[in-house]
Amino acid sequence: MLAKIILSATSEEQAIAQKARQLLDLMEAEIATAFDTAKELGELFPVADSKQLARRYQSYVTAIKIEAHRNVNASELAPSANNRA
Repeated sequence: MLAKIILSATSEEQAIAQKARQLLDLMEAEIATAFDTAKELGELFPVADSKQLARRYQSYVTAIKIEAHRNVNASELAPSANNRA
């Protein structure tokens, strides 16, 4: 929903779009923190870029949500999600 707000906001709705961007940024930061923790625990390479991984993860989740809203069959959606994991 946040991505939809950003993409469809008119010039009069920029305050709403800005709030949506802020929320996406907060979510990205939380995800990056989780990746940082994974690095500290040795689950990821120390040189992994947590922010880049978080952004990629967030975009994958958005793409999967779009596929789900398109009523993609679960037998097709699951492999698509697994390919992104």
